[in-house]
Amino acid sequence: MQVAFHFRQASDHGRDSFRVGKSVHNQRAEFFNSILKKTWIKKWQVTFETMMESGILDLDNSVHINCLQYTHLPLLQKELTTEQRLWNTHDIRKQRNVAGPFGKPDVLFTLPPQDGSLAAYLMLVEKFVACIERRDIHIPSTFAEANEIYELLANETF
Repeated sequence: MQVAFHFRQASDHGRDSFRVGKSVHNQRAEFFNSILKKTWIKKWQVTFETMMESGILDLDNSVHINCLQYTHLPLLQKELTTEQRLWNTHDIRKQRNVAGPFGKPDVLFTLPPQDGSLAAYLMLVEKFVACIERRDIHIPSTFAEANEIYELLANETF
């Protein structure tokens, strides 16, 4: 949202980089975010505000910020990891008259897609490898090498 405000104030450069309107298709994510904000985020917000009001935390003092990070980041990370685990193992129910995924997010993430995109990906990889072999280019071992080769072959017709 802040990006949208920035682009509106700055210029027209990012005008089409976001949408404004109702989000009727994001209800689960919005619900999860509201629960997370009301419980977990609110708890830490109150904790830090109390520390500021009592004078033991000054946000303008870099030593205070570093000490806060040193003492609280491991706690925050531990709680976030717990929230992530709970979210990724909860059940997404099947809905009537709505196509979409259902099951546990962790399982859904590791399953191959059912829309044919995996087959399209494998076919593209096969053509890419054949093109590399035709040009006698070594198989890349790093992402940077692969990216260079991809840029080289991008204009070649598979």
